[in-house]
Amino acid sequence: PEQRTVTVCNFPASWTAATAPASALHVNVKELLAKFGELEGLPVISRTDSGPRAIVKFAKRADAQQAVEMLNGRDNRDLPRGAKWSENYRPPTDSERFSVAFVSPLVPMRSAASEASMAVAAAEAAKAAKAVEKSVSGPAGPEPRGSTRRLLLGSLPRAWELKDVEELCEIYGSLVGVAPAAAGRFSATYATAQAAERAREALDGLQVRCNATGANVAISCERLVAEAAPLQVHFDELLPSMELPAAEGAPSDAAREIYFKNLPVDDIPEEELREWLNGFGKVDQATLLKDPATEELTGCAYVRFEAHADAAAVVELHPADGEEADLQAAWSTSERFRLGARGPLGVDGLGAISAQLERLRA
Repeated sequence: PEQRTVTVCNFPASWTAATAPASALHVNVKELLAKFGELEGLPVISRTDSGPRAIVKFAKRADAQQAVEMLNGRDNRDLPRGAKWSENYRPPTDSERFSVAFVSPLVPMRSAASEASMAVAAAEAAKAAKAVEKSVSGPAGPEPRGSTRRLLLGSLPRAWELKDVEELCEIYGSLVGVAPAAAGRFSATYATAQAAERAREALDGLQVRCNATGANVAISCERLVAEAAPLQVHFDELLPSMELPAAEGAPSDAAREIYFKNLPVDDIPEEELREWLNGFGKVDQATLLKDPATEELTGCAYVRFEAHADAAAVVELHPADGEEADLQAAWSTSERFRLGARGPLGVDGLGAISAQLERLRA
């Protein structure tokens, strides 16, 4: 197959400065190479003894070729216009020039080693080349059995807050949310298992600078298996089959969560659907429900908006008693049940489910 993957080294000092945001290098590399053509997926950054390295895959071979020819050896310094002709100008050193080249399969050199040793070396080289290709490829096909969309991040700088972790994680794909975990750790949930795996491969061992100490720390990132995920109870889907009261009456001004039905999941991919939902108002969190057996979207979702007014406008525009095939929106019963017997419904929802657990199992 044609080679479309390139490796980039030697970046401008401002991109890798200790004061730069954690995502600065990813963003700058993407913006630079996207000028030459469409990219497949996001840049994968790794830390080496000689500095950071980016691996990027282009959609077209010709665009990758142009990037190599135009960027390799180019001065990477942020010099003012006309600086090349000033008296104090000096040519760039090797480390001040972009290094851009195609990623080539590793081919072992023939030596006096035995044929068996050479076969092992060749196998390792092929494995390394395949890993490089896999790390820069976007999602393809259904999620493998046993995959997970949840990650656990640790060994982070102590000064990092939730927004810092979100900024880092969202580089690798559509992010459902980030939440604090025990002992200074954070859990991150992605929209797809492929995005989560892409993030894990890039983040595990990633070196970031701790501004408090000036030293680098290596982030740890591991999978959270699906069995460890908390049980999710969707009251709005249980209402038709259980003897539970509906969420009647006007919601409080604090209500922001909407239960959607008949979302256009057949017309819009999942990641684009999340962006589409932002058209109703700024979304704080969106949970797209999936069939447990097939992992396919059901067309239902819980969407929490940042503003009560935006949520109310959606309910008015797409009422739950509209045409059966049309988009329907209603105030989330789950949001009200989460408040328990002290909430506006005055109902212990979990107690009601426990009382009917045997019937649910049947």
